[in-house]
Amino acid sequence: MIATTTDKHQQYTYTLPAKDADAKKDAKKDAKKDDKAILAYVLQQPNLVGCHHPLTLKIAQMIALPLYDMGKMLVRVRLDSTPSLQIMIENLDGSTITIDDCSQTSHAVSTILDVEDPIDKRYRLEISSAGIDRPLTHLQDFTNYIGHEVKIELLDTIAINNQQQRKFSGLLENVDGNIITIRIGDESVAIAISQLRAAKLKLTDALLHKNSHKE
Repeated sequence: MIATTTDKHQQYTYTLPAKDADAKKDAKKDAKKDDKAILAYVLQQPNLVGCHHPLTLKIAQMIALPLYDMGKMLVRVRLDSTPSLQIMIENLDGSTITIDDCSQTSHAVSTILDVEDPIDKRYRLEISSAGIDRPLTHLQDFTNYIGHEVKIELLDTIAINNQQQRKFSGLLENVDGNIITIRIGDESVAIAISQLRAAKLKLTDALLHKNSHKE
């Protein structure tokens, strides 16, 4: 995982253990993407799971297409009380995010935010990769990880196994339109994407195996 942090105009970077540095070059050679499909995917950004606050939604809409033009997919936008603005990205070609990717993204996002000025106080800008146990924020993310364990947090409680629950884990069984199906014990629960506050992959051997075959 790679991350960059910027405190307004002063930037420093740090790196966590990375994979093969040539992985990005190899992935770019092999990856074949349908640009129109990717663009349509990017245009769904206002429906990012977990992007409920008007300000983070506004920021997502500001930076999604510029990041796409740089070959990056916006995964998540989060603003905490510090305040730190956390931007999570992944490469469109599936290659590993590097420190250079984070630095370039930090510069591009800083430039946009300096012009648009959506945050009326000093903040820290943090750019990071999604990681293996990544958040699921787009409909396509759920489709990509059918058959894997997920952690779910809902906006409101629902009845699961005769109990009202808002947070739970289960097996992602199916995606049909905007409805996902989660297997929890002996019960399968259908949930609309709009009901989700957050969704994240659970770190399992199966997920590690899937990730190793992507590299």
